[in-house]
Amino acid sequence: MNSLPTLSMPGTYLQELKDCGINERGVPRNELVGCVVTQPSGSQLAIEAVFHDKRDSQDDGDLHVVNFGDKTITSFHRGWGTWVGYYGDQHHAYKSYLRGGTISEAK
Repeated sequence: MNSLPTLSMPGTYLQELKDCGINERGVPRNELVGCVVTQPSGSQLAIEAVFHDKRDSQDDGDLHVVNFGDKTITSFHRGWGTWVGYYGDQHHAYKSYLRGGTISEAK
């Protein structure tokens, strides 16, 4: 099975994550920006939930890797864990493509 392209979902937090007990970050400090989903391999789905941290004005991502072969979900919260294999070192990267009416460019 080939990898699927990345899918951006502005303003969305997946109900399926909530159904597994993985909830959004707390507000008012963290504002939901959206989710980014990719399939790095045929047996994995990587979901990054992106929040804007009002304290440091950076986008932060929580990465959840669903492994269909193992029937597991591995979560990497608040910048720890390995991101390089899924998104490169992009935990704090500004994700303009999740914001409506903006031009996709790195800050």
